[in-house]
Amino acid sequence: MTAALPQYTRRGGESQEMSVPKEEWEWFGHAAHFCAGRWCRFHLATKIGPWIVSTVGEYVHPSNSGGSERIEADWLEKNWPGEEIGLNRKYETMVFQAGDPCECGCGLPIPTVWQEQGFEGYNDAASAREGHIRMCAEFAEASVVIESGESDD
Repeated sequence: MTAALPQYTRRGGESQEMSVPKEEWEWFGHAAHFCAGRWCRFHLATKIGPWIVSTVGEYVHPSNSGGSERIEADWLEKNWPGEEIGLNRKYETMVFQAGDPCECGCGLPIPTVWQEQGFEGYNDAASAREGHIRMCAEFAEASVVIESGESDD
């Protein structure tokens, strides 16, 4: 479960509550965390203000696919929903401070620091989706330090 929401700090200003409306959430089609995320069949990534919320699961290590979609499909059918991605979980959500977009042009922000600000683990896709949305809503209300408007010039 998520502990007390962290405070995101930017230069200057005072701490204020921030609310990011759902209309301003940005969705991406790539896994935004987990070193083997590219082999996860389930991935959600959402930028909410200064946060990136990432959920991954349905992990199939390449050694289980033999380089063949048919072999992979057969393996997944027998081992649904894939391998564990952590202790006793097949899916997980993590939240990081969002940084600049990656270089490929998709717009997905790369975390500024790879230290999660929130975490939940799950064992089915429905729980993972619900947990992702819940964590998005929680972090949409997180505390931030708002720019004071002072310039470094």
